[in-house]
Amino acid sequence: MMTAFKALRGLGTRSGAWVAMSLRAVRRPSLLAMLGLLAFFGSAQAASAWHLTSVSPTSGCPGTEVAFTGTSFSGSSSTVQWSDPAGLFYTEVGTAAKVISSTKATAVVPTFLSTESHSGTVSIDRSNTVSFTYTAFANCLKGATGATGPTGAAGVTGATGAQGVTGATGPAGATGATGPAGATGGQGPTGPEGPTGAAGSTGSQGVAGATGLTGPTGETGSTGRQGSTGPQGPGVKTIAGIVQSDGSVTAGSAFTVSHPSTGEYVITFPPGTWSSLPVMTVTPFGINGAVVAPVDFSEVGLGSGEAIFTIRLSSSVPADTPQDNAFQFIAAAS
Repeated sequence: MMTAFKALRGLGTRSGAWVAMSLRAVRRPSLLAMLGLLAFFGSAQAASAWHLTSVSPTSGCPGTEVAFTGTSFSGSSSTVQWSDPAGLFYTEVGTAAKVISSTKATAVVPTFLSTESHSGTVSIDRSNTVSFTYTAFANCLKGATGATGPTGAAGVTGATGAQGVTGATGPAGATGATGPAGATGGQGPTGPEGPTGAAGSTGSQGVAGATGLTGPTGETGSTGRQGSTGPQGPGVKTIAGIVQSDGSVTAGSAFTVSHPSTGEYVITFPPGTWSSLPVMTVTPFGINGAVVAPVDFSEVGLGSGEAIFTIRLSSSVPADTPQDNAFQFIAAAS
């Protein structure tokens, strides 16, 4: 009965006054009249329920904007409930949605850190659920392969290896043939001894002996020093992390987090981190049910590669009250 009276109160002051007068006029309503009144209340309440027909696209990575199509949408903002049974740290996340019309709304896919693509569900403002495929987190981080950097300078030539062992001496060559004997000089008259005859010509050179076996190869010299690494090729650089409600970091590196006030967190990337302007996606999680306001850039040092982001969390729509809550983020730049 209380739900029925609340439904009537939404129909307007004039309708609520009419029902109150009718109830005062009928002191003992019949069972049939009561059933009719409950049916009227039930139809009034059903007419205000949100109904989700479809989403587009039907799959996506964290940060993808999804369009919701259905009926009986109302207001300018609402809450979307995402459910991925393959999520590593949690399986359900609530995020803010922007209502465009009574049939259209949009919201951004949160991060589940799942290791493979998996089919889950999504609903808006306690509507019925429809299927949605959450793309594996690793696939979402793959960027284009950078070009190969130039070859580094050649390393210094290694020292000469030690002298190999001298091979064994080859066998001696065969002795050359004896040269022909010189002609015998004519018999000189006996008299003083004649001069000594000229020496016979030298015999031809004997055939060279076979070459001895080659000695073993000396040890290889040490490898020269490796050249310096070429510059980093183009691609997508990402840094992800998980921050608890008190500002402590439980996953991720290359950044620091401070918690200056309720619902406010400042993430700082030191100089040399980025070569271009990074973008960031933030997803609250846990039991507090917070939603995230647009991410602010407090300072971006493009020349030094430094970047500072300010994250502000508030209670679920429509309260908009600052609230501490655990969250995860992904920052990426090409």
